[in-house]
Amino acid sequence: MNCDAWRELFSTYCEAYDAIDHIDSTYDAPAPLATDANWKKVEFVVKGWIYTGLSQHLHNMIIKRDILAFHVWLTIERLFRNNKDMRAIQLDIELHNIFVGDLSVNAYMRASPQPDHGDHPLSPSILHTTSDSNCR
Repeated sequence: MNCDAWRELFSTYCEAYDAIDHIDSTYDAPAPLATDANWKKVEFVVKGWIYTGLSQHLHNMIIKRDILAFHVWLTIERLFRNNKDMRAIQLDIELHNIFVGDLSVNAYMRASPQPDHGDHPLSPSILHTTSDSNCR
């Protein structure tokens, strides 16, 4: 599952369990009290949900002691969502490496790398020059 899909699914769970304020600072929630046992319990649950949804490698990269779920969430955001330009370059390279030959347009599009939601759109000029250069 890509990051945007995982993010949407996770946000939906947090909304459903009234825990969205633990990951989203735009919600107007009262400031948590360090002594509020219920808030702490929800905080640990949300942080656990985040950690269990990660690969072992990613988990090892971001796990820290005494960090809020919100800061874990921000770390993941920074790792994946701030890397859009690099992903666009990677998609362009993958697109240029597709051998078109006698593929139909539909088959070509199925073989083409699909950008994640929110990635830079692939311009028609890239598609055109790619299909021209790959007609071998």
